Amino acid sequence: MENLLKAELYKLSRSKTMFYLMLLLFLTNTFGIITNTLLKTHTMYGQDAIFQAGTSVNAMWFGAFAGFFIASEFQNGGIRNILALGKNRAYVFMGKVFSMILCIAILLCVIVIVQIIGNSIVTGFGSKSLIEFTVFLLKNFTHLVVFHLAYAGFFTMFAFLTQKAGLTILLSFCFEAFILVCGGFIENFNGMNLKPLLQLFPHYYYTKIDFNLTNDQFFVNGYIVCLLYFLVPVIISILIFKRTDIK
Repeated sequence: MENLLKAELYKLSRSKTMFYLMLLLFLTNTFGIITNTLLKTHTMYGQDAIFQAGTSVNAMWFGAFAGFFIASEFQNGGIRNILALGKNRAYVFMGKVFSMILCIAILLCVIVIVQIIGNSIVTGFGSKSLIEFTVFLLKNFTHLVVFHLAYAGFFTMFAFLTQKAGLTILLSFCFEAFILVCGGFIENFNGMNLKPLLQLFPHYYYTKIDFNLTNDQFFVNGYIVCLLYFLVPVIISILIFKRTDIK
């Protein structure tokens, strides 16, 4: 397993897909800061800008990675070659999940860095000391990564089920759109109060961290929900992949 993870790290470091996504997120988030500044809607200090990373628009780009980095390996023969070496299929799948999690962490890191620097330039950094900010940043960045694990599980599953880049990206987009539409319907339903059901959706947690910093139950619930969103597709995918013919 260790060698497999090292191989995934090497491929990730050489991946043009990863580079282009990092560049794209850098540009779009920089453009967003400039636009907000020009429209005078910018009020966030740099020390709090980590919460700008928790948006559903940013999450959609993870599907592009799953398609172009993971699913494309079925088409170029990479998965077949790995299996030909006698690698356990569960290990192979978990290696790709590892790449997906690392990708999410790196892309979130790019967004956070851009947002902190950009907001600090425009609005100022804030009053936190360096030590206070470091602890605050590490703790909340960990929350962000865990709350995005649902995408690592589902998007990797889509890549292995379809084995095609285009279909993986399409399903990833549909997954994100579906949970957003469901969340919007529940939040705006005019009949009975359905808002407690929002806690069953991962985006409820990564978009509301800043409103629940002192609410320990929020984070407990978020970790449970998002880990379940991660584990269920992973288990299903491994069981299916073990029985799938790779040509």
